[in-house]
Amino acid sequence: MSSASNQTGIDQCLIDARTFEQSPGVFDNGYTVLEKINRAWSQTLFQWNSLWVILRIPELFRTGNLVGFNTNRPTVGNRSAVNTRYDIEVGVQEDVKPVVPEMLKTVIKPKKHTTIQFDWQQYDQVICNESFRYGTFIETTGTPPDETDKYTIDSWTVQQGPIGTPVSSTKIFQRHVVFANNRLDDEYAILQKDSSVNTWARSCNVYVSKDSDMTFSLQYSLKNAMGYTKVDAIGLIQLYASDGTYYTMDDDGIFYQSNSSWTTNVKLLQVTYASGEGEDWGDYEVSGNIPKDGYLNFLILKDTTSPFDYVYFRGLSLEIEPKVQKFRRLKIKGDYDRYTIDRDVVNTETETIFLDDAQLQIHRGAILESDGITLTNDEWYRRTDFNGDVTTDERLTFKRQHALAKWYMNRGYKTKLDVNLFGLKWKDQFDVTYPIGIINTIKFVDDAPTKIFAITNLKEIDFMNCTWSATLIEIVDTTIADNEPGATDVHTFDYYYE
Repeated sequence: MSSASNQTGIDQCLIDARTFEQSPGVFDNGYTVLEKINRAWSQTLFQWNSLWVILRIPELFRTGNLVGFNTNRPTVGNRSAVNTRYDIEVGVQEDVKPVVPEMLKTVIKPKKHTTIQFDWQQYDQVICNESFRYGTFIETTGTPPDETDKYTIDSWTVQQGPIGTPVSSTKIFQRHVVFANNRLDDEYAILQKDSSVNTWARSCNVYVSKDSDMTFSLQYSLKNAMGYTKVDAIGLIQLYASDGTYYTMDDDGIFYQSNSSWTTNVKLLQVTYASGEGEDWGDYEVSGNIPKDGYLNFLILKDTTSPFDYVYFRGLSLEIEPKVQKFRRLKIKGDYDRYTIDRDVVNTETETIFLDDAQLQIHRGAILESDGITLTNDEWYRRTDFNGDVTTDERLTFKRQHALAKWYMNRGYKTKLDVNLFGLKWKDQFDVTYPIGIINTIKFVDDAPTKIFAITNLKEIDFMNCTWSATLIEIVDTTIADNEPGATDVHTFDYYYE
């Protein structure tokens, strides 16, 4: 990422949409998605002066100007720099005045520990569309009350021929939803046989890390009873390593190095049908250790030697555990960053964020660089710190930056005010008039000239009488010389467990 262009950090990274998938076909609503993103970035989204404003609240924690960008102003499609403050001076001689001098004041106590944690949750579907639920309706066959709805299957590619030189196949690969007596009876993917070459359905790329443990499982069926004992190949797991090497995995979970044309050490996943078996669903599972960074492809197979025209699959599942789990007795639930202050107080704060520099690409909420593949790491820095100093040498994790912002608010006593004010307009340092809004910070020039307050809740505006009410919280005290963590502010990183 770069701070040299008119691009913010959030512009320069990607989040997989599966972060917001709760189950196949069920996603968070738009408001929940925005809430998760905003909370992770310590930002808020609002409208002001006919603009949509994205404001990262920690940018207010200093006396210097806010540094940002206007999009589509003055030219549509372009960005122009913003370098200003939005302070309103409130006082009896100012444009904005207290309606009455009394204000409801609350003192917020400091927190001993400020903990920000991130749960290690896999995507609901680690393999893209492993449930086969996403696709386009094709047709309904059968007659009521016994019918079958047929769908295409997204994110899978049907191929045939040698594994190293496959070609596109027109063989059937569909999801079938079967109803018996008008009730759901079964649901599965069906793959058709070619009489002369093997047929494959290939998954998307699943990016993995060296020394992670994986477990792959599925259910399979022929929907017919085998008349003799037979070993059938049902799939293949390929590893495309980032160093340019190639591997396949056998039924014992061992990876064998192959070559770029996949002509050596091609280990097929195999099951054995005894005579009379094949009509019911069978279970297949294999576990192994991933030897290198790279990505996996999962291929489900219908080979030419099977006596039946179709093979059926359902219940695909892939679980991956990061290598750090090997060194922990308990199951890791997630990790946290914590700041501890040197005060005799008992209050603490713990918050879970939904985006972070994850251990694995398949973790829900993993922040990826702009290529959509590379995980972000401990390279996050603020343009300026809480003292207003340029921080180009700062390098912290994403979650620690969030914890740092929370520490700033929790390190000492803060004043919260409920106020009623008169005056709906204010002038900036260039004498330009603007309407009041959440973007403003408040200076009480008569009563608290050394403090700056942020508007946390703009509760009510009376346009007839030019009055408004709001909840304010203290964010800056200019009498404090150093606003960055000191020697007694201890940072801790660790894991928490199920």
